Amino acid sequence: MYNAREVTPGRILTAGTVTQKSKPQNNVNLPDILVPDPLSINPNSIANVQKVLDHIKEISKINKDERKWIAVVCDEISYCYAQKFKNNYPEILLIPGPLHEKMNMLKAFVELNWYNIISLKLLSYFKKCIDHHKAWDSVCNIYRHSVAMELVWPYVDSNPNPTVNGYLNLAKNQNDDLYKLKYEQAIINFHDGVRSNQPLLKSAARRAFAPIWFAKRHPIYQEIEVADEEQLMRLHSEIRKLIELNSAVS
Repeated sequence: MYNAREVTPGRILTAGTVTQKSKPQNNVNLPDILVPDPLSINPNSIANVQKVLDHIKEISKINKDERKWIAVVCDEISYCYAQKFKNNYPEILLIPGPLHEKMNMLKAFVELNWYNIISLKLLSYFKKCIDHHKAWDSVCNIYRHSVAMELVWPYVDSNPNPTVNGYLNLAKNQNDDLYKLKYEQAIINFHDGVRSNQPLLKSAARRAFAPIWFAKRHPIYQEIEVADEEQLMRLHSEIRKLIELNSAVS
């Protein structure tokens, strides 16, 4: 396979970095990352995406038969464009970038659920998740924590000997839609799966969140997740394992 340390002049080699305290899943490697010279092409059309993929084949030396394939991460729009002609590039395994997917998960969930805000301007600002970090704190930290705490009082009030495990069982088995944390937890699990390199957690979170994409009519993410799952299922088991266990997001 191609050795990232044997780089040509003009290439920059950086070590993968982890910005979160979460530990990677067992047997997950943190690979070296090859950062090539920038290509001044905006991949905002089918023709431009093809030019980018041709360039990747050139710099990865696939055209010179020095390697057989390469995995390439791209954003959602470019990924969807590439699906239209991916059979012309069997050597390139396209992987949708997870960070924009996580941001749009949060936005889709907020748009579907939040209406009880007095100011229309504030409601518009909040539903668009203009500031992702504030939206993340509002939903995935403050709201989730508040709902969890709301369940503590009825549990303690109805149990003479409350325990942590007893509360967790109550939280899991209660049927009130107001206190269900299925989709918020799916967003958090996806975030943790991406940041700490846990492919199984990431996949489970995607599947749990899938109904929100359909409810909000996000055909682009429906297509992306189906195409990505299909590709992973078709890959040779060794190649799939190599891709899943050598993914790093910094």
